[in-house]
Amino acid sequence: MGLGYPLASGVTQKAVVERLDRVKGFLPEGPKFWNWLSTRKARGGKAGGGIMLDTQMEGATVLGSVELKGKTLLVTVNSAERAAKVQTLIGAAAGDLLRASLATIRTVEQVRADKRRDRPSEAADEIPPEIAHQIMRDHLDNHYRETLDAPIPALGGKSPRQAVRTAAGREKVIDWLKMLENRSAGHGEGPIAEYDFGWMWVELGLQDHRK
Repeated sequence: MGLGYPLASGVTQKAVVERLDRVKGFLPEGPKFWNWLSTRKARGGKAGGGIMLDTQMEGATVLGSVELKGKTLLVTVNSAERAAKVQTLIGAAAGDLLRASLATIRTVEQVRADKRRDRPSEAADEIPPEIAHQIMRDHLDNHYRETLDAPIPALGGKSPRQAVRTAAGREKVIDWLKMLENRSAGHGEGPIAEYDFGWMWVELGLQDHRK
């Protein structure tokens, strides 16, 4: 499944490249192409001496790919959970340079609907849409809770909890939270678009600044 982010008016590829080159886990494989790798360290502290097969590189799993083509940033992942996570990474790093993603990603419900059409006899075994929504919401909750303690490029490499300790940092965190909400709302429908970021504002003590 894929996502397409049109570049905002007047934004150059160079500006986007500079931002994405700084994203932890994005390994440049060319001037306009990155492999998105898991940040887990290989067992024993280093990768083995043999050639990595499949989707593993340097002891880390390739979670997806990111590529600049013309005036669009193309993202490819193989699950809705990874799509939600990479959207957060890209939004935090270059959200001000991109427009809302095109709805090229298929939701969990759409994928399951396709399967039902292909194999109607198995429809009874499919996970109900409300359960799929809950799974996605739980994933987003866990992801954003971890994000509060993770270094964010848009916050100068500080975590949101660290950044709110200064007045200047608080302003950056407020802008970052608004960006997350705007990006999420751009999905139209589904658990990503419906996600409520209110608890993050409260967690960071910024609830009075949410408009």
